[in-house]
Amino acid sequence: MHLSNARAYWSRGNAYAVKGELDRAIEDYTQAIKMNSSYIDAYWSRGNVYRMKGEYDRAIEDYAQAIKLNPNYVDAYSGMGNVYSVKGEFDKAIEKYTEAVKLNPENALIMESLGFTYLRKGDTKNALYWLNEALKRVDQIPNDRALIVGALGSVKT
Repeated sequence: MHLSNARAYWSRGNAYAVKGELDRAIEDYTQAIKMNSSYIDAYWSRGNVYRMKGEYDRAIEDYAQAIKLNPNYVDAYSGMGNVYSVKGEFDKAIEKYTEAVKLNPENALIMESLGFTYLRKGDTKNALYWLNEALKRVDQIPNDRALIVGALGSVKT
């Protein structure tokens, strides 16, 4: 099959995901992957939907496959970080967010996630560092400025 056919399923899966029809989105992403087993975006998107459904292990599997196909896929590292953070596995989350920052050192959203993960872990020194780094790039995340400033205000140094 052609990538364009797989892309059509991926695109429709995205529409289902936005509509909240998560199982139908997964079906379409799965079909896209069957048509093109190296379709990285389909793995990443399906991982996101599994994460939304709370199927964290399946999400991690899809993000890992995306990374296997492209070791520089920043969004897959960030997605894994999100899953591990939700699961309370902060060291694993920090590892994945750190990898993502190495690949994209100006991404304020990842820095913010890294900072909040350190904060949840109780490591205020690193939380302050990463939240301040995110704040320096706040033009990338203008809606989050108050959230970051609030988090920084709640950190006891």
